[in-house]
Amino acid sequence: MRPKIPLSFTVLVAVILVWAFYTALAWSGVVDVGSDAALLAAFITGWVGVLVFAILGAFLLGMYASHRILSLGDITPFEEEMLRMKEDMTAVRHELKLIRKNIKGLEADLSEETGAVKEAGVWKPEDRKEHPLDVK
Repeated sequence: MRPKIPLSFTVLVAVILVWAFYTALAWSGVVDVGSDAALLAAFITGWVGVLVFAILGAFLLGMYASHRILSLGDITPFEEEMLRMKEDMTAVRHELKLIRKNIKGLEADLSEETGAVKEAGVWKPEDRKEHPLDVK
């Protein structure tokens, strides 16, 4: 399976190649750099370059600032929440163990009594000793 190349990447590479080709032609003297078209192309290229570097710088500065803000404390709020959740899960597991022990104790008490039903899934309504709704 061939990886799909994004359209935006293809357009970016094409623009860079056209710009590089135009720059090479200007350096070699084929293109007149004193013309209005060359001046407009240089102006647009300069602004696009500044814009790209400004956006990249803003991303990097934002990442640096957020890292500094979050790393000043011992742990991040996300890590605090994960630790609280871990403690909650430990408490739930402990309570579940206690419930299981209580159920086993109740089952043991029921099995000692005579006539007790061991499992609820085995009991059927027809097994009742008295039938209050039956009129005889």
